[in-house]
Parts: sequence; C-alpha cells; structure tokens
Amino acid sequence: MTPANQLLDSLSALRQQWRQRVILEAAVWIAGSIIGAVILTLLITTAAGITPSTALVARVIGYTLIVAAIGWSLAYPLMRRTSNERFALYVEERAPELRQALLSAVHELNAPEAERASPSLTARLVDRTVAALRPIQKERRIERPRMTRALQTLGAVALVAVLGYSFGPESVRRSAKLLFAPWGEAEAATPVMAVRVKPGNIALPRGAAVDIHGTLSGFLADGAELVFRTDTASEWTRLPMGRDSAAGGFTARLYDMTRATEYYIDANGVRSLTFKITVTDMPAMRKLAVDLHYPAYTGLDVEHIDEGGDVAAVVGTVVTVHATITKPVQSGSLRFDDGTTVPLLVDKDGRLRGAFNVKRTGYYRVDLVAPDGSTVPGSVQYSVDALEDHAPRVTIQEPGRDTKVNTIDEQTIALSASDDYGVSNMELRYRVNGGAEQRVAVTDSTVHSQKEMRAAHTLFLEEMKLKVGDLIAYYGVAKDGAGHEGKSDVYFLEVRPFSKNYRQAEQGGGGGGGGGDSPDALAVRQREIVAGTFNWLRDSVKTNERQRKEDMATLNIAEGRLREDVAALVQKMQARGVTKLDTTFRAII
Repeated sequence: MTPANQLLDSLSALRQQWRQRVILEAAVWIAGSIIGAVILTLLITTAAGITPSTALVARVIGYTLIVAAIGWSLAYPLMRRTSNERFALYVEERAPELRQALLSAVHELNAPEAERASPSLTARLVDRTVAALRPIQKERRIERPRMTRALQTLGAVALVAVLGYSFGPESVRRSAKLLFAPWGEAEAATPVMAVRVKPGNIALPRGAAVDIHGTLSGFLADGAELVFRTDTASEWTRLPMGRDSAAGGFTARLYDMTRATEYYIDANGVRSLTFKITVTDMPAMRKLAVDLHYPAYTGLDVEHIDEGGDVAAVVGTVVTVHATITKPVQSGSLRFDDGTTVPLLVDKDGRLRGAFNVKRTGYYRVDLVAPDGSTVPGSVQYSVDALEDHAPRVTIQEPGRDTKVNTIDEQTIALSASDDYGVSNMELRYRVNGGAEQRVAVTDSTVHSQKEMRAAHTLFLEEMKLKVGDLIAYYGVAKDGAGHEGKSDVYFLEVRPFSKNYRQAEQGGGGGGGGGDSPDALAVRQREIVAGTFNWLRDSVKTNERQRKEDMATLNIAEGRLREDVAALVQKMQARGVTKLDTTFRAII
C-alpha cells in the first residue's frame, strides 16, 4: 500500500471516530428532548386536563421537539460533505503536534503532479504524516474527551429517566404512555367516561353488610345511583348514593345480604361494569352498637347508639363496642386503618364486646374468627372522627383597650371566657414595667365548670407605688377541665401625670420631636411590638413553621427600627442640651 493510500486510510479512520462522537452527542440531545417532551406533556395535561384534543396537542409538540433534536444534532452534521482539506484543518486544530504536516500532505496529494515540488519530497512528507497520525488514531486522542463526556452525560440522563419513570408520581408514567404509546396503553391513560367500583366482585357472610364506592373518571355528575337485584328478582332496584367526602365519588351501604346479588353504578347515564356479590355461610356481624364514655371533665353522660358504629367524639372518649353476630365465633377484633387492632371478647349472650380510646381520626372494621379458625374480614368501614377539645376563648370585656391611668386610680378589669365543655377557672395576669408576672385568681375554686364564665378584679394602683411613665401589661387566662389554657389579647395601663402641664413643660425643655419620633409615638410602637410578641408566643403552636418564621422576622425588623429611632431621638435631645436642663433625663440615658 502506498503512503498516499495509508494517509487516506488514516483520515478515513479519524472521520469514523468523528461520526461516532457525533452519534453519542446526538444521543444525549435526543434523550434530553424525550425527557423534555414528557415534561411538556405533563404540564399540558395538568393545566388543561387529559382529553383527546390535549393529547393530540401534547403529541404534536413532543414529537416536534424530538424530531428537531434528531435533525439538529444528528442528521445535519452527518449529511454535511467535508473535503479532505477541511477535515485535515479540523484535525490540525485539535492535534497541534502535527505542526501543519497533515495539511501540507493533503495539499500535496490533491495538487497535480506537475505542480508538486518533487515526488521524493512528497513521499517523505506523507510518510512522516502517517507516522504522526498513527498514535493519534490508535488512542482516539482527538475525539476521546468529548466521547467520554457524552457517555457520562448520556448515562446521567438515562438514570434520571429511569428513576423518574419508576419512582416518580403516576402522572409522569401516564404522560410517557400518552406520548409514546398513542395506540396502546395511552388510550387507557386517556380518560374516557367511566365509573370505577369498589369492592367489585366479593363474597360476603350471610347477613353481612357491605359498602359500595363509586369513583367517576373523565366526567362529573351531581349524583349517582346504585342499581342492584337479587338472584330471585327480575326487576332492578335503584338506590341513590351519597357523596363520599373522604375518598371522593359516591358511596352506599347494603344491609343484611342473604342472597346472591348483582349490582352496578349509574351516574348521568354512564354505567359501570356489573359485579356480583355471593353469599357464604360464614359468620357475619348483624348489628353494631356503641357506648360513648366521655371524659369526666366534660360533664356529659354516657351516650348509647343502638345501631351505628360511626363515632364522632372528643379526644379521650372511651368507646365500648357491642357487636351482634349471625353465628357463633371464636373471637373478633377491631382493625383500624393504621394497622392497630383491639381484641373483642365473646360475652355470655354470644355478642362481641371491646373498647378503644378515641385518639385520632380514621376508620375501623370488625373482623371475625369463625369456629374453624378462619378469618372473616369486615366488609364495612366505620369512621372515627376525633374532635379536638379547643382551649377556652378569653376576652377582656372592660376596659378592652389600652388605657391611661394615674397613680391613685382603681382600675376594674372584667374578663369573660367560654368553652365547649366548661371553663374551670380564670386568672388575671399582669406585669409592671416588664417585671415579675403577678397572678390573681378571679374565680372561686368551689364553682363548678361553666360553658360561659364572667368575672372581674379591681387593681388598686395606689398600693403598687407607681410613677408617671410606668406601664402595666395585663391579660386574662382561662383553663378547662382538660387543662387546656386559653389567653386573651394583652392590654396596657399607662400611668399619666395628673396635669397636662407636664406635657407642656416637656415640650418647653426641648425634648422629642413631633410626629412619628415623639416619645409618645415611640411608646405606642413599643407596646405594639410587645403585643405582637405576646400573640406570637400564644399562637405559635397552631401556626405553621414558615408563618412563625415570617412573623418573627417582622417583629425583629420592627424592634430594630424602633431601637434606631430611639437612639436618634436621644442623640437629637443631647444635641439640644436637654441633659443640662433635666437631670432626670441624664439619669435615664
């Protein structure tokens, strides 16, 4: 093989390596466009819903994005015709050790023989160039770095795609199917009008009850009907279904199932599939009664519900369950939605009896154990609605606002409180100038809990040895029988001078500016910050973390600005010589 052919073969091998690199980089762009198409489909279907028209729009946009990526990153680079001279320039730019030898050799080979310097010189040039190209070709020195980056990026994109499809939300998988399986699974993903039914086909013990749930897909309806008939009836019975607020859709309950039954759900003319309920001779629950033993502090008597099972009671209520069954059983249990169970014991009358404490909102069912040891799961779920016992609501009725007082006033403070189950006691709490908190019981300890309670207390300010400018912060506290504590808003009593001449003398002494930076205005702002801090401490338990942080930041900013304004006012008053006129001010600063 001549040196010229060897050079052309080396160029051809380098071109092949370039094509491989282009294909790898194109794969990255194509994979990225596929992920982008799925994301766009998800956004479109989330915003406009999944309908045939939105599915078509999503597919057109997605396919256009993918085709554009294929054309720009793969088809266009591979279809371009590049001369040997131009490709040699590409190689020279990325292999400077060739020192223009490749360009010179290619130029000499493409030149007519009459224009060449000499055959021997051309041959030596080509030989040296081929020798320099061999290690570059063998080690893939030109394309290896970009090929490595492309492989790493492609692996990362593929990993993201696999994880997103496998462990991401169902909407991601639905969007992918909608986009890439338009005539297969995507048609199932595109919702047609349908009614999904639970429990579907089911076997029940004779005499049991069953809850039927229907969920609408692809349409809305104001109501739905459960349509059923037994194996001995020729006519279908239609039963209106109620709204299932917890799970969505509609629900209905069939009682005392003694015969095989067919049923379906009809909503606005859209029918579900027809399902069958078969009846077995296993034991079943015929009736469920409950006794509600409310906490002692509520003062409520035991409530008996003869037929039911659904419970709505305050946290701490003990619920005793009495289950009447169709056949003798070994035992039974209450199974809750969190997986916990409560055993039921058989009493002398053959009924099952057990108790549980209301702690959380959820559901439970009654499972039975037949005489042969087999378990009969309950077919009806009963709800438990745990009602929170809120703290008492407390208000300051009188004076009900910030008030200015003098040192010899008698200030009456009236409080009122209310609670769902009764207020047990009330207190008035106050601080003088931020000092130790004082507590005054304003209710008689012998008084029984009342749902509404009122009381009052008089503060004899002369006994507190107050001075002008002192500040009393006070609020009311009430407790219920469970120990829950409610607090009112905080209010202030500001000790003022006996005469208005005090203000005039203060102004004549050159202290304080007008408007927002006057001493009175600064005092009002400080009271507002104190009240805001009090409310933050009182309400933070019921406030989410983000809101608590935002409220605390607001209080910090307000306090910081007030500190700056007070410092500016002090500096201004010092500059005006107030410290020379008023020794009291000098002591304050």
